[in-house]
Amino acid sequence: MPELRTDNFKLELCIIEYETERFPSFKARVNMGFFYPLGFLEYESAKVWFSTDDWDDFFAAIQSEESICEVSDLSSDVKIKFSREGLKNRVQISLRRSIVGIGEGELNLDLVEGGEIQESLLKFAGAVRRQYQNPQSACE
Repeated sequence: MPELRTDNFKLELCIIEYETERFPSFKARVNMGFFYPLGFLEYESAKVWFSTDDWDDFFAAIQSEESICEVSDLSSDVKIKFSREGLKNRVQISLRRSIVGIGEGELNLDLVEGGEIQESLLKFAGAVRRQYQNPQSACE
């Protein structure tokens, strides 16, 4: 399963369904966890659809070392943004959840990481891309 991991957080994305006819996209299970002062918090969702064109653009932006690279799922419930500010690399992940009868909330994670995060992000985005280019490699 494609994974982006640092000492502070992990982000996993596993493709579980494809749509190639009407609108090229994939449904993914997203698992994200991070450390905070009281411990470790995890989030998981299995109903997140991404456009393959949007993911290709995200991958190309990272590959060409653009200063801001971002992608979100089709409903904007999950957003991943990478930006460079001098020697600092910033990873921002936004997760929106709604629970029937309770309401809606949004978790915004803003992490500043060292220089190696760009290479890790490129590997992560490329591994997700290989999954939808080769459906046999999808997660179960």
